[in-house]
This record gives sequence, structure tokens and C-alpha cells, in this order.
Amino acid sequence: MRASALATAQAGYPVTDILRFPTFDFRGCTFPGGAMATTTAGEWQFHADGPATSGAADVVEGHLDHLSLTWRNAVCSITVSGRAAASFNEATQQLAIDERGFTGDLTTSGVVGCLGQVRNGQPINLSMRLQLTSPDGDINISVS
Repeated sequence: MRASALATAQAGYPVTDILRFPTFDFRGCTFPGGAMATTTAGEWQFHADGPATSGAADVVEGHLDHLSLTWRNAVCSITVSGRAAASFNEATQQLAIDERGFTGDLTTSGVVGCLGQVRNGQPINLSMRLQLTSPDGDINISVS
């Protein structure tokens, strides 16, 4: 999976509006019933909940706001939206989304089919890694 990102950093702790994601290109998403077409809505925003340094190998902990993700295939259509725990690894340029435990921070809507396994309003687990690219090169979150 790849995402384009515009990196905007501000000094301070915690740092907000670190990364904004205007577009995504998802590949390889599957669900029972086959491959899932994946689309997003709106602009996702990554906010840091911890410090960054001037180095280029930080793993910055934070969360994604405005997450909205829709999966569709022949047997299922589902939208997941809300806020998700996430971290950004500067060395690998990967954004890891790890919202597990059915916390209710991510919920489902627009459910059609899905083999009866998912209902509207249901909390959902989401764990994925997104490989990021930026037109400006590697993303380095630093506090100046």
C-alpha cells in the first residue's frame, strides 16, 4: 500500500498536524469472497502524541484523525471511520495503524452483506502498515 503525504512539522510536545494524507493507492486487500476494492474519503491527519528528535530514525507515536476507509467486493461493502492509534517509522517510511481491542474508536457503517459477520455501528479492529511516499523525498519529523 502506498500513500502520498505532505509533511508539515511544528516544534513542541506533542506535535500536531505532522502528516496529512490527501490520496491513497491500496493494493492487495482481501476479505472472504475475494479481493477488496479500497477507497478513502477526506484527508487523514497524523498527530504525534510523543516527541521527535533531529535524527532520521525515530518511531513517532500518535494517532490518525478523520480516518475513513471503504472496502467493497462481490459479497461485502463496509466503511470504517473514526480515530486510530498509529506510529510513523522514519527509517522505513511506514505508517503503522494499530487500533485493536474493539475500543470503539473505529466503527462500521454502510454495511451490505459481509456474510453476516459485520453490523452497522460495530467497533472494529484495524491493523495495517502503509508505505508512504512524498513528492519532497523522505519524511523526517523533527523538532527544531
